[in-house]
Amino acid sequence: MVVTEAPTTPPRPDIPEFEQAIANLTVPLGREAILSCTVDRIGKYKVGWLKASDQTVLTMHNRVVTHNSRVAVSHDNQRTWRLHIRQIKETDRGCYMCQINTSVMRSQVGCIDVHGEYASSRARPTRRL
Repeated sequence: MVVTEAPTTPPRPDIPEFEQAIANLTVPLGREAILSCTVDRIGKYKVGWLKASDQTVLTMHNRVVTHNSRVAVSHDNQRTWRLHIRQIKETDRGCYMCQINTSVMRSQVGCIDVHGEYASSRARPTRRL
């Protein structure tokens, strides 16, 4: 019996790749959710974040394009893009797509689950009579 290995294609230095999967999150209602997307060899390409269910574009590279003031984007070292959703609501539950605008679009998805009730540290204690 002869075993041969299929040739592997080395990564192309001009095509970006995701370094790791996006971690799914469970976030208490009212807190901040932060999804991270790390890309190697971004080069001339751009990273965008979309809400996967309806393909709403939230950010493109380092700009927020949605009118939702609770959404922000940050990045460091040109490798990791973070989608921030402040004061998380039930309607924010779902999956979000990190997308690279290569000729054959590359994307990966991370999901947010929202639970519980938010107890603000500024809330006044209830007084019993």
